[in-house]
Amino acid sequence: MTENTLITTGGFATFHSSGASRTGSLQAVWDAHLKLSNGTAGAGEAALLGSVNLVDGHIVIDAVSASGSGADLLPELQDLGLVHGATAGAYVSGLLPVEMLPALDGLVMLRSAQASPTHFSVGLAENEAVQSLDVDDAVAQFGVDGTGVTIGLLSDSFDFLGGYAKDIETGDLPPDVLVLEEFPPP
Repeated sequence: MTENTLITTGGFATFHSSGASRTGSLQAVWDAHLKLSNGTAGAGEAALLGSVNLVDGHIVIDAVSASGSGADLLPELQDLGLVHGATAGAYVSGLLPVEMLPALDGLVMLRSAQASPTHFSVGLAENEAVQSLDVDDAVAQFGVDGTGVTIGLLSDSFDFLGGYAKDIETGDLPPDVLVLEEFPPP
């Protein structure tokens, strides 16, 4: 029987199965990094690397300890070069040198690890769409960046308070939103 676990961190859900890689999402980052290093990266790899937190050759990761205590996992990650490590319950976050990503699968205390989600903000509004819609997964799997794609959303309050013009001004929305139907205020 295969043991399956669903881990959710920062709006992302990563499915892990016994026998499978515990760092699957980071494998795509490593592959993109290698392609960038040898000059063969395409738009998909560049977009993927742009969707994760990279700081001076380090990637911000979120890891889960197999023991349930991040304090047990932290020393193993620090041995790989993790800096600014912090624990909270079973979780460890910090900056790991990108070249150490392949070594994660060898850690005894590691249950799973993933890239910490990047927070995108263009205008004034807090934007969690990238995380909630798993945009990074689409970038990694299909090599897309959204250019030329029309997005459809259902909303019961799009311009309810008359803020669309301000949203255009602040860069939160494009000027060409097509509203099919807007209900009048009560």
